[in-house]
Amino acid sequence: MFALNAAGMIVLGLVNARFVRRFPARGLLLAGLVASALAALALLAAVVLGLGLVALMVPLFLVVATRGLVSSNATVLGVQRAPAAGSASAVLGACMFTGGIVVTPLMALGGEGTALPMVVVVAGGALAALLATGLLTRTTRESTPSA
Repeated sequence: MFALNAAGMIVLGLVNARFVRRFPARGLLLAGLVASALAALALLAAVVLGLGLVALMVPLFLVVATRGLVSSNATVLGVQRAPAAGSASAVLGACMFTGGIVVTPLMALGGEGTALPMVVVVAGGALAALLATGLLTRTTRESTPSA
């Protein structure tokens, strides 16, 4: 399952590399975030309803695979808008590690033997990323690179 999830992320990263030549990076980022948020909500529902491991596999795959769209486009847009690209890249990296440090203790809140804390954090993070991107990024049209 781990390898399949990783393959999905790689495939969407490759698809993104082709799409970014035709579509604005912000649009691809938002598409990835919407898909991720919907999949995270489906994952949360599957855990709350106790649908079992098999029902978790598809939404989990989609949450992980959408990183192929989200990570690269978010990084490009973050670095592109900063006056110093190297510093922006360092801050983005530090934020990713800090996020991991901050959410790790939240996983222990539900106790052992339940996936609920994990899926609440995943769904909350996906929704927060979607809201932050939608509310905090400019809605001006980006120039689409020529093929």
